Amino acid sequence: MFNKICYFLLALLLPVVTMMTIRNIKAYWVDHIAEVGKMVEVRNVLPENENKRLMMTVTGYSSIEGCNDSECIMANGKRAYVGAVACPRSWKQGTVVRFENREYECLDRLSMKYDNRIDVFFGYGNEAFKEARKFGKRSLEVEIVR
Repeated sequence: MFNKICYFLLALLLPVVTMMTIRNIKAYWVDHIAEVGKMVEVRNVLPENENKRLMMTVTGYSSIEGCNDSECIMANGKRAYVGAVACPRSWKQGTVVRFENREYECLDRLSMKYDNRIDVFFGYGNEAFKEARKFGKRSLEVEIVR
């Protein structure tokens, strides 16, 4: 008899609990998607004026860990050269940036998961790999020149 009562109550309450849970999940995801939208909107903003300064993560890479082939073709279709930089996808190709008293032209793109940093190409071979590792990951003030 007790089991029958339990099953009856469960059958009676299950749709109510399920609907409450679905509403909570829906409300959570609507709020979550709105927050993600705000984060993406803020993250992909490129300063429109020249000479804007940003604190950014700057990393180094070489042909050994950064290229799928021996040529290291950049997003602009040309072969990577020492000093070429990969920039966030929201930036225009050819944007010129300055950090550590040197100017760089953005001719390559980063993977989406690293879209909030700049990656400097150090060259081909083991020596370039060692230099890139030595450069490491730095937080630098980056000036957008043009």
